[in-house]
Amino acid sequence: MKLGCLAVVAVAAATFACGGAPKSPVEAAQAEPAAPIEKIASREDMKTAAEKWAEEKSKTETASVKGKSGGDPLDVGAELDAASVPKVEHTPKKELRGQSRAAFDAAMGVVKQAKTVDDAAAKLVARLGKPTWIEDGRKRVWVAKDRGQCHRLVLDSDGSVEVETAGAEEWRMLSALAQQSPCTGEIKRGVPGSK
Repeated sequence: MKLGCLAVVAVAAATFACGGAPKSPVEAAQAEPAAPIEKIASREDMKTAAEKWAEEKSKTETASVKGKSGGDPLDVGAELDAASVPKVEHTPKKELRGQSRAAFDAAMGVVKQAKTVDDAAAKLVARLGKPTWIEDGRKRVWVAKDRGQCHRLVLDSDGSVEVETAGAEEWRMLSALAQQSPCTGEIKRGVPGSK
């Protein structure tokens, strides 16, 4: 047994003589000189041509959308909004005649005999006077006010004629950002419901 102990002592002595106590793998790795670091390719370098093309297309589309609408997904665009809001030309009040629902109903019978839109407009002007307002130079509207509401006779550019009733405080949507009063023809721009 003396030989076995002697062998263990000899191995231990040789270990201490050559470099000290045995090292753990972590200590051994830290003690070794660092290997030169190779340049590691970044993700940007490893992109395929298709990935680069898709990123560029996405960037240009995003920029063009932000340029047109300010980046707001609910913004419909100024051009579209302006196209849906009619240009209203009001007749001066001193040139208007007083109207009633009965006058509108009687005028409907006269208009049905007209052969063209211009003929119908001429007959209505002869019977009722000038329209209260004209929208976009084509749609003519006569208004008769009556206790908290109004009656409207509307001659559209396609020749259709109708009499309708609307509330005096009513507003009708023209676009996402514009409303019109059916009784006055006034157009209010901005977010509906905001003051």
